[in-house]
Amino acid sequence: MLELLFLSALSQRPGTVVLFSGPWCGACVAMEPVWKRFVAEYRGPLRLVYVNVDQPESESYRHYAPFWEADRQMPQVCWLDGRGRLRQRQPGLVTLEQLRRRSGQVWPVQNGKATPQDF
Repeated sequence: MLELLFLSALSQRPGTVVLFSGPWCGACVAMEPVWKRFVAEYRGPLRLVYVNVDQPESESYRHYAPFWEADRQMPQVCWLDGRGRLRQRQPGLVTLEQLRRRSGQVWPVQNGKATPQDF
């Protein structure tokens, strides 16, 4: 019974979108306003995380670095499901429309809001 409650709690966790970036990366700096706008639109049901790869001591780096360290491209956006599994990865400069579209592929949008779901 406790295992079922635990699995149920995991499935209720929101999905996560992670941006791996660095202040010295030109494409990362160019993507910053796009990321800020995306955060303003999708805040709420999704966990949105910015990871500065120059801060390996940070909690966000320690937690999400394995997704970036697979190929170390920057900027890089990763979409994780509610259980922390990688669903999609997009290296390089990403437009606001690409962020919206890929997030809509991972989490269907209902009534204008992203709705995370378990996979």
